[in-house]
Amino acid sequence: MTEAGHASFAGAVLAELARLDREWMIVPAGHDDVRSVPWMPFPMHDFIALVAEALPEAGGDRFLEIGCGIGTRMKAASVIFGLDVHGVERVPEYAAEAVKLGMDAEVTDALTYDGYGKYDIIWFNRPFRDPELQRQLEARVWDQVASGAVVICANLEAPPPANWWPVLNDSEVRRWIAQKP
Repeated sequence: MTEAGHASFAGAVLAELARLDREWMIVPAGHDDVRSVPWMPFPMHDFIALVAEALPEAGGDRFLEIGCGIGTRMKAASVIFGLDVHGVERVPEYAAEAVKLGMDAEVTDALTYDGYGKYDIIWFNRPFRDPELQRQLEARVWDQVASGAVVICANLEAPPPANWWPVLNDSEVRRWIAQKP
């Protein structure tokens, strides 16, 4: 594919993902509880920039999105960066939509998921509305992620552990990229 062809393809994919984000800014019936945040997609251009910043530090291409929603960020990571993507999501309707996009999405609770150590890059944007549950998730991720893995995150309860390498510290807007030593 030529550069112009790739740009056209990426542009078409991004336009479709933006349409899906707008369409899915709803909470499926029966799933609006205190645990999960309604679908609030992180700005795509910011997400792409964060992944681009993190990639040089990552030791591989295995990418996990915690609270993957309908899979639009995973699709962007796959199409634009060629990452091997996987997502975990509590809401079955969201995960089903991610699968329709061709993404590998699993319905599971992030607080009981034990696979964080399998990924080179992990992305999440505050999947829990409850601050205590969000703190528990953050602690679980910090503990389980493999050495050398890069975590990209936004809207945390606390910054990454102090001994992690700060790839990007944009704490004024509550975004971080950190690498576990």
